[in-house]
Amino acid sequence: MITIAVIGLGNRGSGYMRWTKLLNGRKAKITALCDTDEYRLNTYGDKYEVDKSNRYLNEVDFFKAGKLADAIYICTMDNDHYRHAMAAIECGYHIMLEKPVSINIAECEEIRNKAKEKGVYVVVCHVMRYSPFFKKMNQLVKSGKYGNIISIEHTENIGYFHFAHSYVRGNWRDSEKTTPMLMAKCCHDFDLIHWLMGDGCKSISSYGSLSYFKKENAPEGCGDICLDCPKHIKNNCPYDAESLYITAPIWRFTFLKLLGDVITGKPKYNRKDKYDSLRTGLFGRCVYKCDNNALDHQVVTMDYGDNRYVNLNVTAFSEKCYRHTILHMEKADIHCDESKGRFIINRFGKGSKTVYAGVIRLAHISGDMALVNNFIKLLSGEPVETDDLTFIDTTIVSHRNVMKAEQSRKEGGKVIWL
Repeated sequence: MITIAVIGLGNRGSGYMRWTKLLNGRKAKITALCDTDEYRLNTYGDKYEVDKSNRYLNEVDFFKAGKLADAIYICTMDNDHYRHAMAAIECGYHIMLEKPVSINIAECEEIRNKAKEKGVYVVVCHVMRYSPFFKKMNQLVKSGKYGNIISIEHTENIGYFHFAHSYVRGNWRDSEKTTPMLMAKCCHDFDLIHWLMGDGCKSISSYGSLSYFKKENAPEGCGDICLDCPKHIKNNCPYDAESLYITAPIWRFTFLKLLGDVITGKPKYNRKDKYDSLRTGLFGRCVYKCDNNALDHQVVTMDYGDNRYVNLNVTAFSEKCYRHTILHMEKADIHCDESKGRFIINRFGKGSKTVYAGVIRLAHISGDMALVNNFIKLLSGEPVETDDLTFIDTTIVSHRNVMKAEQSRKEGGKVIWL
């Protein structure tokens, strides 16, 4: 039986624990937990039958206890990842590490080097590689049927509601205190591009800004929190927190209505808890009056040499949350629509065909399940395909490209040579 410790019991950590138990209950067991919230710690401790002696409220005592399991899921906030990874490696844990690893590439390299020295695995949670949709995209590219890639147009539609939740009201609203929006949201996309194109990025340039979620765009007379906003403004505001998190009808609600545990901070909550959180917490605030500085749109151009190019567009201004990619290849163009799980392949001179990939789209579920499955296979000594794991060596390449794009943006779109 593989034993697993978890540090950080928020949305990501609780999800990985769920799939560990539901899909791998005969192979793996959660045996140690660490979180700064006592209620959350004990709720999950009871749920997964973790001995009380292996529940820790602070990281110092947790890591001081030494190696409590075979492996660890590190699901804490972005700026904690380096510190927690280094401590876990010192203890001898194999690691499944939430992204991003660090905005400091030297820290990423230090984690890699220390892990090799200690002989432990570090697998980074680039869940897109594990999704049936993106695995199919990679298979189409690598099949050889359509020639080589000439260029890629890739759009990350964050979704107006998702952006408001995470990057205006939520944990990633302040890029100076956490990570730049491009790293927090698009390190997955840079990893996908690296997977499709290879290591050969030669230069990067980027532009981006925060254009809309600012005080000057607030409707006249709106409240500081949505619950205090006049009805005529609330009824015409797509960002009304009460609607998004509580009252939206079933035909119009988004996944935010399912995030009661996130907005209340409680694994178990009721409707009153949700209203209380919107009154006093982060997620009930007017989107035009928050302390946010995360960019709401950005474009990146990458030159991969041999006349091959990639354009990446990431935007808050989309109705739905999905990725859309056009692969321009020597013998076809392939339109990849994640929202439909569909590939339209236009073969030059031979007509079109449509291919579907089985997809569970809700909140990374398909990728999360496959990631946990493959990590546990790795620990169990079962055969796992190289493409089915995302070790930190690969992450360093895509993380470096993200930070070069950020450098370019800050320098007015200057071309940065790698």
